[in-house]
Amino acid sequence: MSPIDVQREVFKRVARVMLEQFGDRVEASVATASLSVAVGSASVDVEVRPWRDDALIVIRAELITGARLEHALYDFLLHENHTLDLGAFSINGAGSVVFGHNILGSTFETRDLRASLWSVMNVADQYDDRIQQHWGGLRAVDRNLSQEIHVDRRAGTIDETLQFSSHGARGGRRNTNS
Repeated sequence: MSPIDVQREVFKRVARVMLEQFGDRVEASVATASLSVAVGSASVDVEVRPWRDDALIVIRAELITGARLEHALYDFLLHENHTLDLGAFSINGAGSVVFGHNILGSTFETRDLRASLWSVMNVADQYDDRIQQHWGGLRAVDRNLSQEIHVDRRAGTIDETLQFSSHGARGGRRNTNS
């Protein structure tokens, strides 16, 4: 199976799990093989990327944008990384505080994905307020987040005709409710 085929299959599996868990709160972008769900003041993004001869499930929450990036914040994040069971804090290229966890795509179990999702969600929802209080910035709930296509839970399926490339996915949803 090619990495693109693996990406396609993993994306379908991830989407099904997220639909079962979060229902119509799930937003999806077929173009980027990504999904997102809001929880509390945070938003969690899940992207399925080709990786070597497999796929990687990248689960991330951008907790704070525009925080004061200073040594005290870095020290805090590094200390907290040491205490957490799943995932780690980082600062992305735009200077935002991010929390995330990755899972190998082809061998993931539903319980692994759920554990990772809940870990990222809980940490993001707990820590965004603390970080904002001390170092400023905006939480996900404070920002205007663009919404992509909405995954229809009633359809219960992801478009089987998705065409993936090394640049992401192409295609759209088809209406299976006719």
